[in-house]
Amino acid sequence: NFSQVPVPIMSLDYVGRDQAWHSSDLALAAIIPLIDGVRHVQAIIEEADIDSFIAQQALMELVQFGAIILVDLFQYSNEYMPTHRLAEYIQDESMRLKCHYYTTRYSETLLSVEKRASKKQERENTEKELLGLNLVALYSKLGGAVSVGSMLSDNMKCLDPRFDARRWVTFGIAYGIIRRIHLYPIYIDTVRS
Repeated sequence: NFSQVPVPIMSLDYVGRDQAWHSSDLALAAIIPLIDGVRHVQAIIEEADIDSFIAQQALMELVQFGAIILVDLFQYSNEYMPTHRLAEYIQDESMRLKCHYYTTRYSETLLSVEKRASKKQERENTEKELLGLNLVALYSKLGGAVSVGSMLSDNMKCLDPRFDARRWVTFGIAYGIIRRIHLYPIYIDTVRS
């Protein structure tokens, strides 16, 4: 889908460096520097100036390699709902720390967050732990007919100034904590013959 956003799970500097295909794959060489978790597929294709089919194949290679995931384009009007994994997330201290790192530090990838949370878990102070709890509470407030934008506007006072809503949603999707609700109009014919 051209409106999906490729999100790096690991540092793409090292992806496929040991594989023979990496050095000769011009599509990957053009695409990898453009994957930042913000640009959607169509924007990457246009900026890289390559054929859309070839670009999609290159992105699918990165997905299969486990280097990226594809998520829906972030919009404040999108609606999400928590999944059953939210209960696990609430009780998992390392998951709260991972969420804190990923949503407040822009240079972090999902893989580097995994490493950082496991190293510093014992040394975290109470303030960061409380922020993690606030992020958990925010996930639980998603659902129904509430958009991300309206839910966040009601809860911005309790968030760290470095909080990035786009990265918070991406984190929730990547770990299966939330899923997007797609709304479609249905035509109902009220005239009966």
